[in-house]
Amino acid sequence: MSGSTSPADFAADVQQILREYGSAMELAVDKAAKECGKEAAKTLRQTSPKGHRGKYAKGWTVKVLKSKEVVVYNKNYQLTHLLEHGHKTRFTTGQYGFKTETAAKEHIAPVADAVAEEFPEKINDYLKL
Repeated sequence: MSGSTSPADFAADVQQILREYGSAMELAVDKAAKECGKEAAKTLRQTSPKGHRGKYAKGWTVKVLKSKEVVVYNKNYQLTHLLEHGHKTRFTTGQYGFKTETAAKEHIAPVADAVAEEFPEKINDYLKL
């Protein structure tokens, strides 16, 4: 004969299981976010335009905020938009100068897309442990 439980005990057991799963999920998301952030910064250091000193490419870093949000940013933030989307330049040689356009060097969006695809898989890997 199987043991029976009261509805109150059953509800308490289900709540306990859900709490444990919630805390495990929170830990898995935090670990996956940190790991994906580190990998994104590493990839951006390798794929970013180097320039003649390489300062821009070396400037990628990761920051974890108090709200457990992971931010990947470049210390030389002024160049990220200009390099990613291209920009107009003006040379002042001659009487009126001339304008040219600098081509876009898309390097942030592909990494962001790759990390977005990889993130759920990493969460599942951490939950399976």
